[in-house]
Amino acid sequence: MLTMPHKGETVFKRKWYGVIKEGQVSFHFPTMYNAWVKNNFKEGQKIELTLEEESQETSLEMYKFLYGAVYTPISETSGYTVRELDDLFKDAYVQTKGIYLPKNQEISKSLDFNKKEMLEYMEFVQDRAADWFSFTTETPINENWRKDKE
Repeated sequence: MLTMPHKGETVFKRKWYGVIKEGQVSFHFPTMYNAWVKNNFKEGQKIELTLEEESQETSLEMYKFLYGAVYTPISETSGYTVRELDDLFKDAYVQTKGIYLPKNQEISKSLDFNKKEMLEYMEFVQDRAADWFSFTTETPINENWRKDKE
């Protein structure tokens, strides 16, 4: 993301995720991180790096995974649209969990998951897809999300 620069400078901001291991930052995608730094900064350029605790809100990456790596391949083999699958799986999830939703409320817009709940939902979808459509997704759920759940 390009942000408003101070006079005479260009500032690039991007969120990178990782974990602290043995007192060091370990990025989830170090190769991508290093390439991004190399492409956006000059050798010897001074930088400012801010570290903060990762948010517990559901991330954009989780939604991209759900819609791109889970719903889309199921849609291509099942004949359902991604929107139909979203409604179908969420309806089944709500029934399984005993979640009450008011009448006339759209289910696809009613569930607001945190990271732990989203991970649980994605695992539910993958299990149901295997049962209902004999479909197994080729892309595994990001192990770093699984660690956050524990």
